[in-house]
Amino acid sequence: MNINMLYYLGSKFSSNSFTVNSISLTAEIDDKGKTDAMKLLEGQYESFTFPIVFKHVSGKNHCDLIGTGWGILYLISDRMKKLLEENNLTGWKSFPVEIVDNKGEKIQEVYHGFSIVGRSGSINYKKSEIIEKRLVPNGPLSKYYKGLHPGMENWDGSDFFLPEKHWGIIVTQKAKDILTERQMKNLVFQNLAEIEIGVNAILKN
Repeated sequence: MNINMLYYLGSKFSSNSFTVNSISLTAEIDDKGKTDAMKLLEGQYESFTFPIVFKHVSGKNHCDLIGTGWGILYLISDRMKKLLEENNLTGWKSFPVEIVDNKGEKIQEVYHGFSIVGRSGSINYKKSEIIEKRLVPNGPLSKYYKGLHPGMENWDGSDFFLPEKHWGIIVTQKAKDILTERQMKNLVFQNLAEIEIGVNAILKN
């Protein structure tokens, strides 16, 4: 699978979009180096009691993909869940959530936690092009990796997947086309061939 046919999936940053924050999830790192958000994203549910409760914090427009206050964790609408099921898209599963308003009352719109269980090998930055850019006019040149190359030799063939030790959601061309054609709201796709990541940011990690 060529990276020109693979995409990062994320949400738009809009003040009008319905957004929630978790009430019970913590940022503590367990003995395996995982936070609650990482475990839920990866579909590791053993340590959780469901439903996971979220509180509405901003926005009124109920979209199909909504942020949770954790950059890697999303909720999906019932409409999007049904679309994924109807089209037999693979590599994901959902978990029960409950969303309450400022008064603690449950909202009527149905959402589901979104986990990614498809996998590939780790990102290989040696395959990326190295480019130089100035962030500001007359500023210093900085080096960037252009193009994100998951280890597709170890890809399980899923439409939604996470590379090893990486928490950015990647989708296939098939999944992107279906989600786009059905006009799922608040989704953003970034082609892996166009992604740029600072070299220093990777070296520090």
